[in-house]
Amino acid sequence: MGPKMVEFARSAQRIALDNSVLVHCWRGGMRSGSMAWLFGTVGLNTTTLEGGYKAYRASFRKMLAEQKWRFMVIGGPTGGGKTEVLKELKSHGEQILDLEGLANHKGSAFGALGEAEQPTSEQFENDIHDCFLKFNPDRIIWVEGESHSIGRVYIPDQLFELLMQAPLVMYDIDRKLRVERLVRDYGCFDKDLLRQSVLKIQKRLGGQRTNEALEALDAGDYHSVADLTLKYYDKGYAKSLAKRNEPVLVLNEIKDEPGNVARKLIKQFSHEDNRY
Repeated sequence: MGPKMVEFARSAQRIALDNSVLVHCWRGGMRSGSMAWLFGTVGLNTTTLEGGYKAYRASFRKMLAEQKWRFMVIGGPTGGGKTEVLKELKSHGEQILDLEGLANHKGSAFGALGEAEQPTSEQFENDIHDCFLKFNPDRIIWVEGESHSIGRVYIPDQLFELLMQAPLVMYDIDRKLRVERLVRDYGCFDKDLLRQSVLKIQKRLGGQRTNEALEALDAGDYHSVADLTLKYYDKGYAKSLAKRNEPVLVLNEIKDEPGNVARKLIKQFSHEDNRY
């Protein structure tokens, strides 16, 4: 065991941050305690995770159940810039939960374009947990309305139910503006990647519309591609909206100005005496 212990210690020294490491096993028993002792002998500041990884994951579910979280969901059709609104809210000091950012996916057939590899659903939950450890439950947490799955990862069931019950703000801009935004966001990608994304939804888009979209793509007519695919996404969003609460606010904007929308939301909801 001697050579193995030496290599364990050297590995810990390599990965330590500021000469500190956190050691855990599944239940927080003898294995993590033994390794913590070993790392301490080589001068590392070592902490063990009480109850192990199992207790850590259970603590998130307990946190969701016991705290009165103040979620506010921003919904609206594809291409409206909801993610940009979230970023603007954050820049004004608001609390946001950027699920698409944590998932490395924009939540559509085109959502993986330009993104890093997705985490596992387990790591996705851990990253969400980390966000909640920093949230103040007395303040609003702004979050974009999502399906249960974002790409290949899933929002934890308990959290998803809370978001489905949360107050909803509906935000929309003119369809032409949504087409323009989609062209800006996705027109920079390789045509072959865009073609693969269109083909992912061909069954629901229909044969004729799929062919029209692919022909427009080959011709470089990205506006037509965006317009055709929006017909699919708008129909799907209308169905998902029926499962949510009635909106507490509807914003139909004539300009694509996420910063202005963020200011309106802060003025409407983010006050100490406003408990919606």
